[in-house]
Amino acid sequence: MTKEQELILNFATEIIRPWEELNKELSKEYSVSPQHSVYINMANALAVSLKHLAESNGGPKSSELNKLSEDYLLISDLADTKKHGKRDNPLRSCKISTASLYERKFDEVVLLRFLRNTITMDHVTHGKRDFMHCAKECAIFLADQLKIQTDWKPIVFNNSGKFSNRIETYASKDNQVVFTGFNLHVVELNEQNEFIAVDINGTFEFHLISEF
Repeated sequence: MTKEQELILNFATEIIRPWEELNKELSKEYSVSPQHSVYINMANALAVSLKHLAESNGGPKSSELNKLSEDYLLISDLADTKKHGKRDNPLRSCKISTASLYERKFDEVVLLRFLRNTITMDHVTHGKRDFMHCAKECAIFLADQLKIQTDWKPIVFNNSGKFSNRIETYASKDNQVVFTGFNLHVVELNEQNEFIAVDINGTFEFHLISEF
């Protein structure tokens, strides 16, 4: 196996597959504890892999890459926050949490549909970012820096089910060891066809089926 082939294999194994697996898991309509779930573990592990991919394969150090990509910088800070806890420079601290994301529309009553579970990065300096989008851009940046050629075209998955005035969701032991509640975020498409955060501004039926 050539070095180029080994690099492509490492990228596919350590970055592409974990990203796609997390993308798939987040598309399932589960309610998970914001800070304690399999999703958080998977995201932290992916962040560590992204941070160290270049240097472990003979490429630039993270200190060099931080200057070239904000997405890489955020992922790098997340990995270091997970590894070291309290940062020497608190302005570089970054933590993550999950929430269930629903799209809203009105048809006499408020209607909602599940889009996906999200992982939000909360960086002391750079604010809040969507982890999946940030990790995707970081991976694309690294592939460019390391001259990795693949046909991978990552797309953050959103469900497109029916809108309803009734939500039924599940708290499962398959993706968490304890259920402490969950965050619910609501968005709506604006005129530019972009999702923006909104309040529910209405009532709806909510049913939680819990294994706890």
